[in-house]
Amino acid sequence: MRVIFFSIICLVKISSFSQIEDNLKFDLLNIQTRQQNFAKTSMISLNSWAIANIGYGSIATFHSNGEAKYFHQMNAIWNVVNLGIGIPGIIGAHKKQQPKSLLELNEYQHKLEKVYFINAGLDVAYIATGGILRLAGSNKSLDIKNRLKGYGNSLLMQGGYLLFHDIAMILLYKTNGKLLSKTWSKVTISTYGLNLKVQFH
Repeated sequence: MRVIFFSIICLVKISSFSQIEDNLKFDLLNIQTRQQNFAKTSMISLNSWAIANIGYGSIATFHSNGEAKYFHQMNAIWNVVNLGIGIPGIIGAHKKQQPKSLLELNEYQHKLEKVYFINAGLDVAYIATGGILRLAGSNKSLDIKNRLKGYGNSLLMQGGYLLFHDIAMILLYKTNGKLLSKTWSKVTISTYGLNLKVQFH
């Protein structure tokens, strides 16, 4: 009788642990899928912005004069670089990924947040440079004045878009960070000699 009772208890424990493990795998897959979807959203936004600016900027450059000509010119040039970043980015975002562990997802999450925070800092620098170019053109000859002000206005707009884009991505990835924190709260890791014990609450 005791053997039967003990066997039932063992089966219940194994079933419970299996269910918890399945739930954890589902949580991790959900977090990874969200990371990949955010990356797709980011690259779609960047590529769309780049293509629109290259197309319109290239045409408008030849149909504008003065400050506006240089504004459109810089928009087109700037977004060739954006497109060069965006195309490999969107290809990478659509690649099929192998399931990641909790530690791998956590490390990747911190890496993504760090990258976007650095990018946001660079965006502020672009905006500041745009303002400086505008001021620098105030006492120059007409052509140089138009060039500096046009380029300055372009950097103000491009930096503003990129800052908005990067802050939006930071906020999106922060929601994933919260999900990771909840997942970590379900896991307790302790060591006994050379053994690693993982306990799920």
